[in-house]
Amino acid sequence: MVQTSREPFRVPRSAAGRLPRSPTDARAHAVSDGLWSLQLPLCYLSVASTNAYLLAGRDGWILVDCGSCLPPGWDAMEVALRQAGADPDDLELLVVTHSHADHRGLAAEVVRRTGCTLAMGEAPHPILDVLRDPRLTLDARRARGLREGIPPVALDRFVDDLPGSDGVYPAVEPDRILAAGERVESRSGGWQVVPAPGHSGDQIALWNAGTRELISADLALPGPASYLEYGTRPDPHADQLASLDRVIALEPEVVLAGHGRPIGDGVSFLRSCHEKAANRVGAVAAGLGSTPVSGFDVAASMTPADADSGHWQRSMAEALSVLEHLEGLGRVSSSEDQDGIRRWTPARP
Repeated sequence: MVQTSREPFRVPRSAAGRLPRSPTDARAHAVSDGLWSLQLPLCYLSVASTNAYLLAGRDGWILVDCGSCLPPGWDAMEVALRQAGADPDDLELLVVTHSHADHRGLAAEVVRRTGCTLAMGEAPHPILDVLRDPRLTLDARRARGLREGIPPVALDRFVDDLPGSDGVYPAVEPDRILAAGERVESRSGGWQVVPAPGHSGDQIALWNAGTRELISADLALPGPASYLEYGTRPDPHADQLASLDRVIALEPEVVLAGHGRPIGDGVSFLRSCHEKAANRVGAVAAGLGSTPVSGFDVAASMTPADADSGHWQRSMAEALSVLEHLEGLGRVSSSEDQDGIRRWTPARP
């Protein structure tokens, strides 16, 4: 059952609470020669862990992503590194695939403790979609939410409720910007930088042609289609499909995602992710009717009635991203009514 704004609206439950996690919850798993997966615990209610990857470098270790700065933070990272046989002092490079807090949040601490170089894709580096980015004022986020039809009673659950309250993390600027096609050299060969926006505006993937392994970050994940970061690029839905096409063409054998276990038969997995992403268009279109509806109305048509705020936030970002994509194709149109709410209708043939 889904909830729409034409039914009594139930304010979503908060996603901002935290679960106590221990550094000993961290795990290191050997993937292949010179490559480890580090499973780092997260204190979020909805996501239990995130993956970092450890590559044997020419003169030390290369870390790809680093998890959240929230507890157990560095202590869990140190446990995982030592399980993989790595001394933290031997880290020479940290590559951050994108700026979400569960992938970049600990970067400042890693750099401070190890002195390693920090590398990221090209700027800008958005923290979250524009409805929730904590660098924007709360008043600005509330105004955006009201314009998209979010009920005032639930407004702050949509624009100011982040997993674990993990929004503003210690910032450190990258020492090195990784351009498309550039290589990160390791003992197992070069890892080519592949732009992968959609889930995040600055996201990159890493591709090793010699081993046929792809570190996909959050471009491709088991389960539902990856979240879209609304408003940080002109068309995140098109970005997501193009990024998936880009990595499918590489024909990886193994996909190493930002969450979950390594995935064999990489091409089939990536094609299934592409199909899930493409199916968003039908889900969003089904939420439109003969009378104008808001972005919130469309999100409500895709959201279970008992969903928490995190689920609602993802639905809002997805609905708005796809609606603006369809408007660019001339398939829907929008107008702002006297109440200040933007509403959508299918375009006339």
